[in-house]
Amino acid sequence: MGYLTNLQPTLGALPPRIARTADAEGHSVTVEFWRSWYKLARWKRLRLRVFLRDLYTCQRAECGRLIGDTSQLVADHKEPHRGDAVLFWEEDNIQTLCAPCHNRFKQSQERADRIGGLPSGSRHASPGRMARPDWFRRVHVPLTVVCGPPGAGKSTYVRHHAGPDDRIICFDEIATQLIGRTGPMRTQAALSVDQIADILRVRNEALGDLMRVKAKAICPAAWLILTEPKAEHRTWWAETLGARIVVMPTPAALCRERIAHDAANGDIRGEGARRLIDEWWRVYRPAEIDVIG
Repeated sequence: MGYLTNLQPTLGALPPRIARTADAEGHSVTVEFWRSWYKLARWKRLRLRVFLRDLYTCQRAECGRLIGDTSQLVADHKEPHRGDAVLFWEEDNIQTLCAPCHNRFKQSQERADRIGGLPSGSRHASPGRMARPDWFRRVHVPLTVVCGPPGAGKSTYVRHHAGPDDRIICFDEIATQLIGRTGPMRTQAALSVDQIADILRVRNEALGDLMRVKAKAICPAAWLILTEPKAEHRTWWAETLGARIVVMPTPAALCRERIAHDAANGDIRGEGARRLIDEWWRVYRPAEIDVIG
């Protein structure tokens, strides 16, 4: 997904959404049916049994607080169930955590897992379940995924080929909107795990809109800008969403030259972009589904 680049205004901001298809944690609220289990009376009874078993005490070793107010306790799955009914309802797989411990430690661990366990400050947001969610399915408008290293010209390619009403979905552009940096001074601060997750959540909502039958009301076509050097990942996008894959294998030397030129004009991506270029070419392998841009 690469570095934070700001697309030209001609590509436009993300248009209004039809409906929300992913919640704040990046889960599909229409496909992940198991989320309704938390509303069942059976779950509420199980939750209280776990609290009683654990004597209303947070099971995190560093905490161990006794809390009588059950609204401040969380019945936490020790092994993430991910829709597995056995793991979800298995009482031995559930522990009591106080809300602060759950929110501070457990959720940060789960969020890191969803985006691939990225370390804080990482800018490479391609790996992970949240980057390629298991609830994704085929879209209802033509979708082109444009891949390549930083400096490959992906944004320029999309700008030249997208129609005036097409929808453009770009990690970098979403990051710029969320973080609030605009113009040639591209986002300088390293992204935290939470920031990456927030950006991916917005991106996934935009893609989720395209999976709805009413997607044609949004746009005639859509474009998604990624890095995705691995052939199996590009194949995943093609098979899961029915996307056309365009790869821009711009030589590393030319990419670095473009990054240096941009730096002379105020772009402050710096050495990090050059490292990503080298990493992209180290990992890149062609795939049969690729169309060379």
